[in-house]
Amino acid sequence: KMRRLARQERFEEAAELRDRARSLARWIERSIEARALIDAGEVLLLVGGRAILLVEGQLASACDAGDRTVDAVLASLRKTATWEPVGEWLTAAVQREVRAVVSWLNRHGGEVGVLHVGGPWSVPARAKPTEAFAKVERGPRGGRVLQTGPSA
Repeated sequence: KMRRLARQERFEEAAELRDRARSLARWIERSIEARALIDAGEVLLLVGGRAILLVEGQLASACDAGDRTVDAVLASLRKTATWEPVGEWLTAAVQREVRAVVSWLNRHGGEVGVLHVGGPWSVPARAKPTEAFAKVERGPRGGRVLQTGPSA
């Protein structure tokens, strides 16, 4: 339809249609990313020495990671975690929070280490999906949690 409008020299209408299609595509992409994060269940992230627990896409708890194991940090965060349970339908508040978290992850992924994911967390691949997050190293048997910076 856009090409037909352009051939008819109805450029403003073609541009409006193009913009609406881009807006719809971006909305669909954001919705897929948000649902994927919700479906992942628990996600434990490391950001600048802080451990952040997301549950169903929502910020549930955070603490200093220190030199504890991933399991110890996760157990500690679970004790203080609070979030609004999610069903098939999202409340407006949950939807806003999940989209804010997804947006932040998209902007700061190179500064974030993923330590634990409770369920499947899959979204369409980017050009370089392995560079979406920082690399995280652990000591022997899951020992110390160290942030080593963005991946190469």
